[in-house]
Amino acid sequence: MILVVDTSIFYHDLENVIDRIDVSLSPDDLDSANGNIGDGERYGLRASASIRLGMLNLPNVLASSRFTVQDSRVRDPILGTDRSMRFNNRGRIELGFRHDIPRWNMNYGLNWNNTFDGQRIFYDLEDIELNAGDPFVFGFVEYVTDNGLTFRLEGRDLTVNKFCRERQRFVGPISSGIIEEIEDFCSSSGRVFAIKINWTF
Repeated sequence: MILVVDTSIFYHDLENVIDRIDVSLSPDDLDSANGNIGDGERYGLRASASIRLGMLNLPNVLASSRFTVQDSRVRDPILGTDRSMRFNNRGRIELGFRHDIPRWNMNYGLNWNNTFDGQRIFYDLEDIELNAGDPFVFGFVEYVTDNGLTFRLEGRDLTVNKFCRERQRFVGPISSGIIEEIEDFCSSSGRVFAIKINWTF
């Protein structure tokens, strides 16, 4: 049995964080733009592990996993409070396996990937947008001929995952706390299959 484990703790001290700022000319003409909102920080934990399943008499099967949990903090110039930074996921978990079959010159695998929802929030002057998505599944089958020609079939979004967005629109700036409307939207790209042919010469 071969088990490989890797872990790390990280902390990023950030300067000149770019996000939305108020550039309104008057209270009746609200407008925002990208700008420097000050310093921030990001911190978290990463861990990964992989193991060959020799103890199950499957020495050519590699199982792997990866886990990330993180948070961030920055001062919001519109709300006047601390919050997570834009484009900062709460974390992610990945599980996968790969099976090599040398006697047939082929291999195949499957990967499951899920992002933790809850902090994918985008703040603007007049609205707040919350994003969430279903787990993502990717699979492949690959065959290599004796002369080095590789045929690969890939499948993405095998579970037809949905991506959803909720947008909260406010009366005036979001600091007013008065919600005018809530817009919900979900979409899916559907399953995608691709055949790739490569040749090394």
